[in-house]
Amino acid sequence: MLKRVGFIVLFAALIAPAIAKTKLIPESGVAIDQQEGSDRVGWHAGLIGRSVVAGPLYREWNRVTIDTGPYRYQWEERKKNGRLVFTINEPFWFYRYRAGFLVVDGVGKTHKFGLVSAIKVK
Repeated sequence: MLKRVGFIVLFAALIAPAIAKTKLIPESGVAIDQQEGSDRVGWHAGLIGRSVVAGPLYREWNRVTIDTGPYRYQWEERKKNGRLVFTINEPFWFYRYRAGFLVVDGVGKTHKFGLVSAIKVK
């Protein structure tokens, strides 16, 4: 546990200056749809005693459709440390960061979403 906390503190100390140099500009959008699910991505084999046991691996995802006015985006978040639940048809703020989007929830936790698709709305 102590090693994990130390790693997180070290990681934050190294990453914070890099993020501080990048100017994040807030943008607004409206969530119009949210879906959650999982896909089978393979199998994992492991030993229990002298027996080999295999089980399926699943990837969980949280897919959100966002309307920003000129564009409609579909984002995907890999669910590792919780998920972000959006209020449908309610505006929120997000940031573009490198190849993804950042959303800060009500308790200050940052959620990173990857772009699945972008459609220009006429």
